[in-house]
Amino acid sequence: MRSVLVFAWLVILGGKLATIGAFGTDLPYWDQWAKEGEHILMPWFRGQSFLTGLVSPHNEHRIVPTLLLNLGLVVGGGQWDARVQCIASAAVHATLLIGIVGWAWRRVGRHFGLAALGLAVLIGAFPIAWDNVLGGFQSQYYFLAGASLLAMERLLSAPVARWGWWVGLASGLVSLVCMGSGLLVAVPVLLVVLLRAVRREPRGRDHVATFLAAALVLGVGIWLHAAAPWHATLRAKGVADFVLYVLRSMAWPVPGVMAFALLVWGPWVTLTVRRILGHRSPGDDALIAAGLWVLLQFAAVAYSRAGGSTHPAARYGDISSLGLLFGFLSLVSVATAWPATTRRVTAWVTGVCAVAALVAAVVQVWKGDLPVRKGQYWAFEDAVRRFVADDNFAEFEKRPLPFPLADWLARILRDPGIRNAMPSSAGVSLAGENQVSVPRAGDGQAASRVWTSEPLRPGAPYWRLEFAGTFDPRSAHLTVRDEGGAVLRSVPWPEKGVGPRGEIMIAAPSVPSRLELRLDGAADEVTLVLPRAVSLVSWLGWRLASWGWMIVGLATAGAIISAVQVARRAPDGAPEGAR
Repeated sequence: MRSVLVFAWLVILGGKLATIGAFGTDLPYWDQWAKEGEHILMPWFRGQSFLTGLVSPHNEHRIVPTLLLNLGLVVGGGQWDARVQCIASAAVHATLLIGIVGWAWRRVGRHFGLAALGLAVLIGAFPIAWDNVLGGFQSQYYFLAGASLLAMERLLSAPVARWGWWVGLASGLVSLVCMGSGLLVAVPVLLVVLLRAVRREPRGRDHVATFLAAALVLGVGIWLHAAAPWHATLRAKGVADFVLYVLRSMAWPVPGVMAFALLVWGPWVTLTVRRILGHRSPGDDALIAAGLWVLLQFAAVAYSRAGGSTHPAARYGDISSLGLLFGFLSLVSVATAWPATTRRVTAWVTGVCAVAALVAAVVQVWKGDLPVRKGQYWAFEDAVRRFVADDNFAEFEKRPLPFPLADWLARILRDPGIRNAMPSSAGVSLAGENQVSVPRAGDGQAASRVWTSEPLRPGAPYWRLEFAGTFDPRSAHLTVRDEGGAVLRSVPWPEKGVGPRGEIMIAAPSVPSRLELRLDGAADEVTLVLPRAVSLVSWLGWRLASWGWMIVGLATAGAIISAVQVARRAPDGAPEGAR
């Protein structure tokens, strides 16, 4: 069991790495500049306290775990690298999904456990919620879900006042500072405890203690709640907007096919009704609470954002995806009393429909949203890089920017600490100039042209260069030479071919050096963005992202082999964990 879970975790991580490597950037994006940059990193670099910025609201939210994680990555990595943050966020999401399946495995048996694992892998590896995959600031969704689900499961399952129960209470309190909707974790617990009390189920004193714990979480959440009046225009304009938004969220990953919501949520509704009528199986209460929590998240987003769009934004997809997973687990629980043939047919039909919906959604994202965002990232990198080089605000504010307020972003970028920590896509050039262009040879001009940089001092472990243009890699030569002219290394162009734009990472020389570009073809023309420093951690993040597809392939093979072994080894009719 453990091996297949580990391989599945790697498949999810590898899928996210492939998306990050193909479409991501190391440049921070949108709200990240204000909250993380101005309120956390700038005080840190100045030696001032950042605690106020850490716990203060960001719009409607407090996002303490995300800010602490990202601060640790900046301090430990040496650069404010959003790509590294995305990779860490991917690992958190993979852990969340595999943790849910690990919890469910003992309750559903090996066959349904493997099916749930496959569903979780597709949910996590496919970049349908691409905004969260490519955003270094988006781990807040995963921390919210992890803390909330752990809180509900422990409070409803662990003996009162034992360590597991206290873990549940602590997790509930942590969820309050993961996102603004964290206080909703208390509502499912309160309702399940009330149901237990109404049905006069045993351990009445435990019901009282758990009810009081959930009420405490809710009370603290209400006390911490922060309003954002400037977002009032985004709220649902009426009941119709609200209901439509919720139904489309329930139909994830195909919000345009609202009938899909019946397939996803029908089993959970059936399980809940059966529980209300008195039928109770181990784990059902936690599963019902988890599904209700997802629905409450839909309601919260619909109330606060349905006025801005009729379709849920991609960043809410990772919460919506949990509904698909909980719906499948609810189906397994409901189907325990069904004939074996009916169970298998239902599972196959449901699985095929879910996979078809996931594939349709990811194809649309891969062909549409991701290439568009990559183009935006290129424009953002260019704008910030130019401003860091020349501080020309008049030109800066005219360009596409990764933050909506140009003057605010400029103030952040002028901070010395932020400037020294900028990622390689937009950092300070090591060559004293931003970029150089070597045009085609003119009439009567020799075909061979040579450009040499100013001296480059050692210090950075790696360099990043970017290039654009039209040239033959066989006649365009990029080399690093020492001050005496000896070649230290030849820099290869990317193996996938020279396109309109690309990046090169190389190990920096340990001695003073110069960069030389020689074009031997008369039609060759190259624009070269000169070297920026890359820290070791940032280089490792870039390299890991470039290995995404390889990790997916190897981990998928390992997961399939392990799954076959698990299916053959476990006795029929017994959960794997019970052997």
